[in-house]
Amino acid sequence: MPRKKIIASLAGLVASVTIAWSIHGAMGIGSCGGEGKPECPPELAPYIIGIFAAVIVAIASAFAGSRHSVLGIFLGVGVGAIWAGAPVMGGIFLAVALLPLAAIPVVLVMKRRAERLVTEGAPAIATVVEIEDTGTTINKNPQVKLKLRITPQDGSAPFDGEKAVVVSRLALPQPGHRYPAWYDRADQSRFVIATDANKNAPPEVRRLFAIAQAESVTAQSQADPLDRLAKLNDLRTAGALTQAEFEDQKRKILDEA
Repeated sequence: MPRKKIIASLAGLVASVTIAWSIHGAMGIGSCGGEGKPECPPELAPYIIGIFAAVIVAIASAFAGSRHSVLGIFLGVGVGAIWAGAPVMGGIFLAVALLPLAAIPVVLVMKRRAERLVTEGAPAIATVVEIEDTGTTINKNPQVKLKLRITPQDGSAPFDGEKAVVVSRLALPQPGHRYPAWYDRADQSRFVIATDANKNAPPEVRRLFAIAQAESVTAQSQADPLDRLAKLNDLRTAGALTQAEFEDQKRKILDEA
């Protein structure tokens, strides 16, 4: 984890604890300063300052990469309120802070289904036919809806499908781009695609991703055949293509020349 993110996470944690302490202290003093109420004692000042300072730190931490710092504000208020003897108020804020945890089981189920399709499903190459912005961003990356033409690797008839995926804002899919896909033989509407394959991905995923990339180069590039061959060789040199796969794609390019 980058040092900047570690520092931001620690700052967010400190802010959450500070908010809890400040809320507890302020509520312990009680209402003051209003009409018909006693004057606020000097002891209240550190708690008020603590709340405002901690909120600012939490927001700054979120901008610095600590995604959970804003939720830490609600967590701090909830804990502080319960600590001060206000369980209803505290419970409401804690519920808001812990709400994302309710989504974890759903995410895990979806992840297991995707992993099962990759290991047990039929491999295919998905070609982007149309791309539509959904207006949603996750971790600053856009979620897009892709209309795809899916071509099974076993020679079965191609079929169409749609999939909403989160993609890198620096590498947006375009019509004609191709990606590896895996589908359920019994239900072709159930499929997954891989828009990226890092070095930790299973070998089969990286192999199919390399084939999809190579086919994209062949299908889309309007450059000179020598330029296309150079790009294909770069994939082979980087280890994304085996020698046999390189020779197969090279033959296709030479046949088209």
